[in-house]
Amino acid sequence: IMSNTGEAMKVAPKQGPASTEERILANALQQFCDFGYNGTSVREITASADVTKPTLYYYFKNKEELFVKLADFCFTKMTEKFIGHQIQPNNFIGNIEGIFKGLQEVNAENPLYLKFWNVISIVPQRGMPQLDLSKHFHAIEGMLSKTLDQAIEDGQCVPERRESVSLMVRSLIVYFSVSLLSNGLYTLGSDEVFKSVLAQVGHCANGGGPTRPSLV
Repeated sequence: IMSNTGEAMKVAPKQGPASTEERILANALQQFCDFGYNGTSVREITASADVTKPTLYYYFKNKEELFVKLADFCFTKMTEKFIGHQIQPNNFIGNIEGIFKGLQEVNAENPLYLKFWNVISIVPQRGMPQLDLSKHFHAIEGMLSKTLDQAIEDGQCVPERRESVSLMVRSLIVYFSVSLLSNGLYTLGSDEVFKSVLAQVGHCANGGGPTRPSLV
């Protein structure tokens, strides 16, 4: 992802003091997460980043471009974690858990990445810029498709249940990401509802019918 300066975009430095562009990005991300697109102004971004408006416009054309580039950056972070884990044969539930471990890693690096992802994909606001995030959704869908292909090949998923299982996993991603944001530090296996639903994914994949999640 490139800024107007032609350099690769970073939200936070790995070490040392933040550059001017990094301060703008980090503070814009915080503002957008806290107040949404419509509730955030360039004046508030520049004030929180301690820069002038001309300085911001040197790096970004306007608030819209800044928002679009931040969205692409955060979705890239998410996508990299989603597709980064190796799909293992004969380990369907472990492969599904790998998705959620990726979410944990993103949240551990910077919770705002996950919060911004939720702002855009789960509770989008009217007036937000048009975002072309198709490449990220295709990548995530591709990873989930490969996981299900492997499960079917291993006999751990009935082909007729493929779409139902895919829908369950997508719903679980939303639940898990919201739980991460609500609970802060969150570990796999610490939530009885999550464990119960994950067990149902495996049950459904093997051709079983739906059961009521156990909260005990």
